[in-house]
Amino acid sequence: MLANLASYQLDEDFEALATSRNWIYSRYADDLAFSTKHPSNRSEALHVSRKAEALLERHGFAANRSKTCIAPPGARRLVLGLLVDRGAPRLPRAFRDNIETHLYALAHADIGPLRHLNKRGFASLIGMRRHIEGLIAFAHQVEPTYAARLYARFKKVAWPAQ
Repeated sequence: MLANLASYQLDEDFEALATSRNWIYSRYADDLAFSTKHPSNRSEALHVSRKAEALLERHGFAANRSKTCIAPPGARRLVLGLLVDRGAPRLPRAFRDNIETHLYALAHADIGPLRHLNKRGFASLIGMRRHIEGLIAFAHQVEPTYAARLYARFKKVAWPAQ
């Protein structure tokens, strides 16, 4: 909440920049995104990027240029770890594969929770369990139907007593 208060005027300035060009501004913590549903080009995107960077500097912040990305039409768009290149946000394949790997190992007769714990370097069984539950909870926020299947598999895991 404090970060939002501290960046209130910056958000207002970014919003003004975006709407002046018929774009959309989004922010989560320190991740910023400018997008448009209207025809645009790389030159316009670079202009918005430069203006946004100048606004950051005016407010005492610095842009992380290594995280700046201008995606052309049809390109894979990843914002905050989610694919946003279609109508609704989706989980990327790497995220899905990670959860699927955890669930496979936990349920496999030759692996199971204890071997998986050691192989993945978790400090405790409860820590690993909470981590995987957290991944599934995140998936639920994005793709509830998919997450329901994950929850069903997770509930079948034979967790050893602690």
